Amino acid sequence: MRLTDRWTRAVDSALHAAGFDPPPVAPTAREVVAREGASALYRLRPELGGSTSESALTPLVLVPSLINRWWVLDLCAGHSLAAAMGCSGRPVFVLDWGVFDDADRALDWGSLRARLHRMLAVVRRTTGHARAHLAGFSIGGTLALTHAALAPTELASLTLLAAPVDFARAGAIARFTDARWFDPRVMTSLGNVHPWGVLSGFAALQPGVFARETLAAQHALWLERPRDPDERRARHLRLALARWLYDGVPFPARAYEHVVGALYQRNELFRGSLCVDGAPVTLASLRALPVLAVTARD
Repeated sequence: MRLTDRWTRAVDSALHAAGFDPPPVAPTAREVVAREGASALYRLRPELGGSTSESALTPLVLVPSLINRWWVLDLCAGHSLAAAMGCSGRPVFVLDWGVFDDADRALDWGSLRARLHRMLAVVRRTTGHARAHLAGFSIGGTLALTHAALAPTELASLTLLAAPVDFARAGAIARFTDARWFDPRVMTSLGNVHPWGVLSGFAALQPGVFARETLAAQHALWLERPRDPDERRARHLRLALARWLYDGVPFPARAYEHVVGALYQRNELFRGSLCVDGAPVTLASLRALPVLAVTARD
């Protein structure tokens, strides 16, 4: 069991013994429709809020980040992108990358893109639709963009949620990973990159935020049990976010080298020089595809 799992279970047990039960994360009912390696494809089953037949709507596939768990897209009751998108009756699928282990160290960017490609084929076969909407979050969005550029005719639309595209504008992360002093192969010399190795980099960007949003701090706030229902919901949300933030997963070694080297250091995706399995990734191929890119200043 991972250290984060042991910590979360220990604190949750203590909260339960004290009579405090934080509401669960990933509350939406789901079923597994495909598995590949550590990864799974879920079909979510939220209560239908509309009368539209499921078969009449093009399915939506959500692609989470590669460094955290999928359930940020189904965080908690009232704060679930997946449930909200499915309430109209639209088929909603989520790709859970799973927890990569040492056997996955050879997975590179092309291997992960190929896995996404196969999962999309399962969605089309399951729903009977020739295309699907694709939405990717964080570096999972960058991977979704890579796939969309290679196979735009398979998609009905592409949505990018806080997904890096032009890595020359990566700010402090670009400075941290500058090729003059950072070699990703050092990070992968012992195998997959430990989640705390990635988390420490993000913590260095905003140390105040990470100090405030620790699991211990959020569990302590939950113990106060405020009477105001709005404050209780706000604290529940912060606790769920903190649990997700610290629930990182190992980054496959070869994929990490590719992300840092080809994307952060050489900006190949934005410059048009990226090749995946011998095929050029050309962003101009997205011109015929509806694209929504959602970003934030902070």
